[in-house]
Amino acid sequence: MRRSIVFFLLCAVIAGILLSGCKQKTQADDMPETGSGKESPMEQESVPTQTTDRRDESSMAQESDAVPETIAPAETLHPDPGKSLRNPATYRPQDRRENFVETDSYYYYLNNGRIYYSEKTEPTFYLLCSKPNCPHGGEDCNAYGGGEGGALGYWDGKLYSAGFVNDELALVRMDLDGSNHELVTKLAVPVAANGTAGGSYSFYFANGYFFYVVNAQPYAFFRVDLSSERTDRLFTDLFADGSGPDGRVLFDGDFFYFDLYTPQGVRWLCQCPCGTEEVRKLCSWPKAEAPRWDVENGTVYYYSKTDGTFYEYSIESMQSTAVSNPQLVNGPARFDSAYYDSNYIYLVIHLKENLRELYIFDRDYTLLQHLALPLFGDYLYAAEDKLFFSNTYSYKISHYLPMSEIGSENAELHPVKDPYALR
Repeated sequence: MRRSIVFFLLCAVIAGILLSGCKQKTQADDMPETGSGKESPMEQESVPTQTTDRRDESSMAQESDAVPETIAPAETLHPDPGKSLRNPATYRPQDRRENFVETDSYYYYLNNGRIYYSEKTEPTFYLLCSKPNCPHGGEDCNAYGGGEGGALGYWDGKLYSAGFVNDELALVRMDLDGSNHELVTKLAVPVAANGTAGGSYSFYFANGYFFYVVNAQPYAFFRVDLSSERTDRLFTDLFADGSGPDGRVLFDGDFFYFDLYTPQGVRWLCQCPCGTEEVRKLCSWPKAEAPRWDVENGTVYYYSKTDGTFYEYSIESMQSTAVSNPQLVNGPARFDSAYYDSNYIYLVIHLKENLRELYIFDRDYTLLQHLALPLFGDYLYAAEDKLFFSNTYSYKISHYLPMSEIGSENAELHPVKDPYALR
């Protein structure tokens, strides 16, 4: 009997040791390797699905030839809207009715009614759409920006697009990944006495406002406050004599500025305090000779294509002063245009046979760079560290010049990668 009990106890101890060993092995298998702290190779290479984490898809797509189906969510694209580099209006977002916006990490631009985006490291523009298998052909696409002739703007961490929605002119707000399209307001269409509606619209975003201008009879000028969503029609009396506005609108301090064409063929540069309709006519040019102007700190800057001279016009004294007559290789041409930003002046010279030249000056009018431009590069967008050029025919951004190369012997235009070249 005693032997039986001893034998039984011995078996129980052995069984306990065996069970304990099995349990320890199971725990060891579930624990990571000592000092590793990394995911397994299988976990590192796993691709997130459309409905889960999409943080790395855009970067992975740029490392391969595949076009990404998604873009990172808004909080990844722009974690703090208050830290945007500056108001995108300072980048001249509508040199050619194409719109360019820059945030801390991304570029956006509108082409043929579709919104494209690119990371800043190496410009590669993708359609801004996160919908799987989207044909990018209708208004339900996240990249839809109002159709051809639309406009793109930015304010307070949101993108805005103006154009046609359901065959009606409308202003739409969306997240920075193109999702959550929301109607802000429908755009009024003025009607003439004979019952015809206005046409030939120009759109402009600046300093928390959206302006839309009707450049054909019946002329009209509207302003939308993007914060309150209130729409005001401006300058009705100013247009009573048949004068009409141009779409160019710029801010400087508490004033905004716009062009006014008269029936006599004169273009006036007008000043108006924000929130009022008190128009002051500053200076004028014959319509055929009217320059492209910029305004900063109470001074109007422009380049006269008639005599090839840079001028500065003091708003306070209402006097214009010739400040520089640059010596150009082929002389001034009829369609020359000067573009200004905080650091440089970009002068585009249109030569015969569709050839163009680019002269870059500092703000003291010292020549820094002279480059020949192929046909693709007659309009441009200035970002913080790059100068972008669009294609003359497709209007797509096709090349860029790093600002760091300006003034060097190695300055050249670099091609922009376009995974949607055939679309």
